[in-house]
Amino acid sequence: MISPADLIVYARNQLTSLSKEVAHRSGISRAYYGAYHYCLEAAERWCDEIPPEVVKKLSKPLGSHEKLYLRMEKYCTNHSVSESIRFMAQRAKNLKLERVTADYHLDQDVGPKQITAALNIATQIQDEYKKLSK
Repeated sequence: MISPADLIVYARNQLTSLSKEVAHRSGISRAYYGAYHYCLEAAERWCDEIPPEVVKKLSKPLGSHEKLYLRMEKYCTNHSVSESIRFMAQRAKNLKLERVTADYHLDQDVGPKQITAALNIATQIQDEYKKLSK
């Protein structure tokens, strides 16, 4: 079994003085998925499901990641954690953009700067989840 923290540790291990672009891209992707799974755990603990009538009214179908972030941003009724939950969702959405670049845009350079930024965001999400879980 693997945890979100394991994914972030793996991502961090991809950044070395000798690492190549492929390791940076892999690290960004793993950092994103570590953050995503922290978000998923947070939503399961503290958020309501998106009402079916809301899903029907959306102008286009949402993917699982977009549904998760919508759920976190709009359907967390526990006011003591809702600000933290929204913060996690917003940061994860930003990290997803980096993951898309790393995974799909091979014509763009990805280096230590990008993986470092991705690791910082993933760590912020991890820290926020830990704070909520106390």
